[in-house]
Formats: sequence, C-alpha cells, structure tokens
Amino acid sequence: MPCDSVITIRHDVSKWNGERALQAIKEAGLMGIVRYYNGQLIVASTSKQQDADRVTAVTKKYSELTIKAAAKRFGWNVKAQTVTKTGLTQLHLGRR
Repeated sequence: MPCDSVITIRHDVSKWNGERALQAIKEAGLMGIVRYYNGQLIVASTSKQQDADRVTAVTKKYSELTIKAAAKRFGWNVKAQTVTKTGLTQLHLGRR
C-alpha cells in the first residue's frame, strides 16, 4: 500500500460559527488542507496523527478567536498573549 495516499476525514463542528471557523483555518495556516463546509471540518491528511494535529491547530485558533470576540462584547481587551512551554496560548485580559 502506498504511503503517500491522502485520506479525507470529516469532523462535526455544527455548533461553530462559520465565519470564525474560516478565520481560524486561515490563521492556522491550513487553507486548502482543511475546509469548513456545512458544519463540518473536512481534513485532508496522510495519517490519523496528522489529522489530529491539524484539527487541534484549528480548534486552538477557533477558541482564541471566540475568547477575543467575547472579551470585545463584554468590554474587555487583550493586554497580552503568551504561549506556554506546553504550547498552550494564554490570553491576558483587562478592562478598557
């Protein structure tokens, strides 16, 4: 079996905001590899690990964008953004 075959996997994210999902894919640098269509993330990958990594990257960006949108809605702003040694993004919020 060839090792360069590409599989397409669908992930249900029907509760996500469509515009924010597209922005998350763009910010994760996965345009053309990950698509958002009809409430699903469609991921092209060569392995299950690669699929999981790509979905995790998009999910992290989506979460970050959601927090920023909620902060803006409630009158907060992002003062700083740091990445921990484990790769987690921390957003430091403050009142306007």
